[in-house]
Amino acid sequence: TQAEGYGGSTQSVATASADGVVTVTKPGSTPKATIDVYEDAMCPACAELERQFGQQIAQQIDNGNLTVNYHMVDFLNRSSHSGDYSSRAAGSLLCIAQDSGTAPGVYMAMHSALFDQANQPEENGSSDLSNQQLADLAKTAGATAQAQTCISSGTNTQAAATAAAAFMTNLGTITGGRAGTPTVIHN
Repeated sequence: TQAEGYGGSTQSVATASADGVVTVTKPGSTPKATIDVYEDAMCPACAELERQFGQQIAQQIDNGNLTVNYHMVDFLNRSSHSGDYSSRAAGSLLCIAQDSGTAPGVYMAMHSALFDQANQPEENGSSDLSNQQLADLAKTAGATAQAQTCISSGTNTQAAATAAAAFMTNLGTITGGRAGTPTVIHN
């Protein structure tokens, strides 16, 4: 990719709206473009999107050229060992975005970690990450103790599931009923 070797974002800040959309941007910037990304944390194609374009997205956010609205969905819960992994992973991202003490880049680091081959569970696999393992992953990404506690306790799992249902309905409307992940919508 164009930004290969860039690494993760160091300047992005994430905020969560009341309906669960997480907006990631560089504070004080006036981005030229906005993309809306619909993903499921268990989706192999979403992991491929992250591998191919994650560094480029991070670089464009850090350069102040891009804002990303993340809409995490959970239709692959049924394919997870626990039956709710996608919702719990989405909830972990909400915990980080809602924590006002989160340092720049932490949300994007956790997002990347969820899609890393070392962490992403296989569909219909024999295991997935527990809430504590998600919290440990968030700690490695730089999350605060408050965000880690939110994740380990599963505080935002139901909120993420509720948001995901609305996101899938919205995505179906936008795409004429052909909703799938990943979906990236420009402006």
